[in-house]
Amino acid sequence: MVWGLLMRLFDKLPGQFLCVIALLAIGGCASEPFYDAAPIVPANVSPVEEADIQKNARTTFIWRASDTALYYEFHIFNQSTKDIQQYYRSNLQASDVCNGGSCQLTMNVDLPVIEDHAWRVRAANNAGFSNWSRTRFNMVGAGGSVTDAPAVPDPLQPLSGSSAKANSLVDFVWRAVPDATSYDFHLFDSENRTMVDVLTNIPATTVCQSGSSCQLTRKINLPAANDHAWRIRAINNAGQSAWTRVTFAVEP
Repeated sequence: MVWGLLMRLFDKLPGQFLCVIALLAIGGCASEPFYDAAPIVPANVSPVEEADIQKNARTTFIWRASDTALYYEFHIFNQSTKDIQQYYRSNLQASDVCNGGSCQLTMNVDLPVIEDHAWRVRAANNAGFSNWSRTRFNMVGAGGSVTDAPAVPDPLQPLSGSSAKANSLVDFVWRAVPDATSYDFHLFDSENRTMVDVLTNIPATTVCQSGSSCQLTRKINLPAANDHAWRIRAINNAGQSAWTRVTFAVEP
């Protein structure tokens, strides 16, 4: 009866407490090692600081094992969104990811094409966590380039307050934006409050042949009125600029 009561009591005790009892009673415990201090910070090996990583390419992250680490946590810091959850990995057992003094984790990484993302690792054991390691890297596109979203185009003609004849051909001209690969264009019909003549992803090589400026010739199918507008924005693999807005009048 006493033995049965003891067994029911032990069933309710945490595993770590039972392990301490075992250590006191028989001098051993069939569990993972017990440490008095948290492990040291892992040393990141590859990719190195400010390395270029191809967007959506399979990438292997390698770090030097911490001697007393039982497991690791890993994440990637997205410089654009400040998020760390997309590639967060917890409880990476040292026995699974480490061999011969180094550890590694392989994954496809798809982040915005900008600089200063970062990959980070920390080691852990029963005594706690190390600090995080931190290595910055750049996400590059298919051509290996890193860039920010393009600047807003600078309209050259027609300028605000100008006018055009209905159903005439008008040259819309703007200053070329460095690093822009294409442009979006539309006209705004102020009478009907709608966008018309919508063109998307116009290649810069098509409309910016002079190098310093870009030009698009369109027929003005708008009613006679003031405050119509033409709008343009620049695009590259990192994003889009804000829209320009230039108002003009259409005469009969």
